[in-house]
Amino acid sequence: MNKNIKAIKVIENKKKILIPFPKDTFINNGCETVFVQLNKTVGIKLFNNKDHAERSLMRQRLAYTNNVAPRIYSNVLLLEVTTGVRKYKTCRMWGYKTQVARVKKCEICDTFSDDKHCKHCKDRIELTRGIEMSISKRLTNIGLSAGDLHDGNVGKIGNRYVMIDFGDLSS
Repeated sequence: MNKNIKAIKVIENKKKILIPFPKDTFINNGCETVFVQLNKTVGIKLFNNKDHAERSLMRQRLAYTNNVAPRIYSNVLLLEVTTGVRKYKTCRMWGYKTQVARVKKCEICDTFSDDKHCKHCKDRIELTRGIEMSISKRLTNIGLSAGDLHDGNVGKIGNRYVMIDFGDLSS
């Protein structure tokens, strides 16, 4: 997936609605998705495939109703995404808006919180065995797998730890 996203437009009923975001927007890649943080509380998960987006949304919605995932703010949307550095390319992707959870990566120096040289991560998330077991148990209790449970897929919203990856490879 490409991190050089320049513009995102929602396509609804043949209309294109631009989703503005600043140049210093936090963008994070996963195996199946790209996460673009639109503001402090809302981001959008982008997928190359509509079916993947819908399955991820369904699993995240189930987990959210059981307090183990971020809130969802939209159904799956067809999006036109412009990427590139010097040459620009537009492609169609699917995604949905979701609540932002704080993750282990330091947004200031772009290192991970378990790197000893990061001085910015005073309130970093450290995934302990207890937190991992709690999330795993809550996911299995609702019929979801915790197959890809690691500190890159766990976030924190307030005092609550949540799983943030509900893609096909994680479930």
